[in-house]
Amino acid sequence: MIPVGDPSLEKLEFSLGYIDEDIGDLRSQRTELTGGLTQVFGRWQQVMFLKLNDERTIYPDGGSDDALLLIPGISYASLPPNFLTGWVRDAAYYVELSGSPATLGSDASYLRFYGRAERVWPIRGPWYFRGRAEFGTSWVDDFSELPASQRFFAGGDRSVRGFALNSLSPPLPASQTKTGVSSGQGGGGEHKIVASIEFERDFRRNFRGAVFFDTGNAFNDWSAPLEYSVGVGVRWRLPMLMIGFDVAQALSQSDLKPRLHLNITQVL
Repeated sequence: MIPVGDPSLEKLEFSLGYIDEDIGDLRSQRTELTGGLTQVFGRWQQVMFLKLNDERTIYPDGGSDDALLLIPGISYASLPPNFLTGWVRDAAYYVELSGSPATLGSDASYLRFYGRAERVWPIRGPWYFRGRAEFGTSWVDDFSELPASQRFFAGGDRSVRGFALNSLSPPLPASQTKTGVSSGQGGGGEHKIVASIEFERDFRRNFRGAVFFDTGNAFNDWSAPLEYSVGVGVRWRLPMLMIGFDVAQALSQSDLKPRLHLNITQVL
C-alpha cells in the first residue's frame, strides 16, 4: 500500500496472489495481480482497479478450460460515520462494475455488475427489522468462456440459508463436459438475486434472537424459479461486530435437512 495525499483518505494498493478454491461444483485455480486506487469521498469509498487474472476452471468430469483476463473495474462502498475509529453501522451498501473486453487481449469478453445492501431498522422497544439483498448480472458473448470466479452462485451463510455454500446455480451445460452430456451439477449462472428479511429482538447480556426468511438463486434464464428457506437464530453483539448462529430449513426442496450457519456482520 502506498499513501497518496492524506493516507487515511487515499492510497494505491497492489497485490499478487494464488487462489485454489471450490466454487459450487467447479474448481478455480488462478493467479491474480491487482492494482487499485482507493479514495474516500464523504460517506463513500471509491476503488478504481485493474486486475490480471490467469485462471484454470476444472469441471466435475475432469475437463478444464484456461482463460487469461484483463479486468478493469470500479466499486463504491458505503462507510460508517466513524470509519477512522470503528466500523459499526446500521446500513452497508456495495456496488461494483467490471469487465474484460476481448479488444484488450482477454480470452472472454463480458461486462459484470454486482451489488449488495444490508440495513437494520428499529421497530419499537427491543424489536428490529433487518433487510438484506444481492443482485448480480452479466452481459457476455459466450458464457462457456467465463472462468468460475466470474460466474454467479447462491446459497450459504450470507445468501440463501438452508442451502450449502454456492450450491445454487444452473446445471453445467453439455458443451462443457467431456462426454457431451450435462452432469446435472451446478456450473454457475449469468445472473443472481438474493433477498432476506429478519425480525430480531434484544435480550440480556447483548444477545439477540432472530427469525428469518431467505429467497434467491443464480440462473441464466430470468424465468428460473427462486429457492427459499426459513429459520431461527441467536446473535451476540460485540463492540465491532455481531456473531450469529442460524438454523435454516430449505422449503423449496423437500429432501434437504436443516443446516447450521455462522453469520458475522458489522451492521448492528
